[in-house]
Amino acid sequence: MKKIRFRISFLCILMGGFILSATQMSFALEGRLMCTQGLINPGGDLKKGYLFINEMRVNIDQKTRVIDHQGRLIPISELKPKRWVYMETEQNPSKKMIKATKIYLLPHYVNPKEKQNFSFMK
Repeated sequence: MKKIRFRISFLCILMGGFILSATQMSFALEGRLMCTQGLINPGGDLKKGYLFINEMRVNIDQKTRVIDHQGRLIPISELKPKRWVYMETEQNPSKKMIKATKIYLLPHYVNPKEKQNFSFMK
């Protein structure tokens, strides 16, 4: 009787571990794209291709599009400390770096109720 209970509980734990590991793999594949709002912190260097946004190093390259809140392309030089941005980033797990694909310059902090006024905010 004890052997049967032990085998059943062992199988349940084994199946649960398998299901848990499978869902973590699917979350990792989906988790590469991240959208967030944040404040540009001092200390970044546009010439070297990175900014600190929400105390997170975000890499920027020639493919990164910088857009104002009305949808117009703007120069990268407009990204200055203490300005609010909304960014779409990709995370490269092999290099452990975050690269911005799009950065939207915001006029101010956008609270959740105001997000509907900005079409790019999801």
